[in-house]
Amino acid sequence: MNSDGSDIQSFTQLRYDLDSIVDMAMSIMEEEGMFKGKDSRFIDYSRSDLKIHFQYVLEALQAGSASLFTDYVEWNRVFFRGIGLEYVVAPTFRIIRDSLVKIGLGIDVDQILAPGMARLSESYDDIVIGFEGKPHAKLAESHCRALLMGDRERAWKLLSDAMDNGVGILEIYQHIFQASLRNVGLLWQTGRISVAKEHLFTSSTQNLMARLYPFIFIKPPSKSKVMAACVSGELHEMGIRMIVDILELEGYDTTYLGANTPSDAIVSMLKESGAKILLLSATMTYHMERLQGLISLVRSDKETEDVTVLVGGRPFLIDDNLWRRVGADGYSKDMKEAIAMIASLEEA
Repeated sequence: MNSDGSDIQSFTQLRYDLDSIVDMAMSIMEEEGMFKGKDSRFIDYSRSDLKIHFQYVLEALQAGSASLFTDYVEWNRVFFRGIGLEYVVAPTFRIIRDSLVKIGLGIDVDQILAPGMARLSESYDDIVIGFEGKPHAKLAESHCRALLMGDRERAWKLLSDAMDNGVGILEIYQHIFQASLRNVGLLWQTGRISVAKEHLFTSSTQNLMARLYPFIFIKPPSKSKVMAACVSGELHEMGIRMIVDILELEGYDTTYLGANTPSDAIVSMLKESGAKILLLSATMTYHMERLQGLISLVRSDKETEDVTVLVGGRPFLIDDNLWRRVGADGYSKDMKEAIAMIASLEEA
């Protein structure tokens, strides 16, 4: 996103031919004895992980964002410690860095990677898991525990009782659903629950959201048309789906396209809906180039060039200038801020 000309071509070519640089890194790992005594499954996982690592690192490099790379390094340190493999993180990222320098990308790789590489030799505090000091902490804790035990009916009763006691839908979405999903994500990242349990928790939350719809879809829309979607390839849809639900509650005329929506389909539906506000979500850093391409596509069409594009997702929390580099009109840090931003557009 900061690169241009031949640099962009180099990045694009490398993304489509990751196997060559992965082969290079795998060869170095083997030469250094990282696979000694390991079975074929470990080696296969290492290759798969390397592909993902290179996707993230290349995106950070093209975005010119040291913070994106540093955050990814930190995430991996926590994750691999949770599965007892923290010792592989530092040498793996060193080899990734050396491989990128060796092939050459026309940029100073170390300018972006140095802060994250330095963190590999530093200590860090444990991730704080739980709800202490947060709004509705007791309810969120009980809700989270109920769903982790597979008791959706217990979780539903907790929510029903909370609404009877004056807790609003927005509070439930932000401080119970969203906070619990983040908490469970950390439990998985640190190896305390399985990915299957994390997926079950997400699907159970979707079930509870659906049961709340009679309290949300209660009146005809009276405000602006808003369209929302996840960029092509993006499967993490819970955050933007929650925002759309609250917008619907607030009286907006919403069109939600869901996860993994092709760019041309988004532009086509944007024209059909007549929406003047487009919300786009991307959780995975390696979708930034695709997101930038989508926004460029919206801007290049005369029928949609004036649409206000707002973005959200984890990468924008890490690098608060990233939304400008992808060509958006703004971004929000959380659900409440997103609703307020859209309300300000309504009033303008």
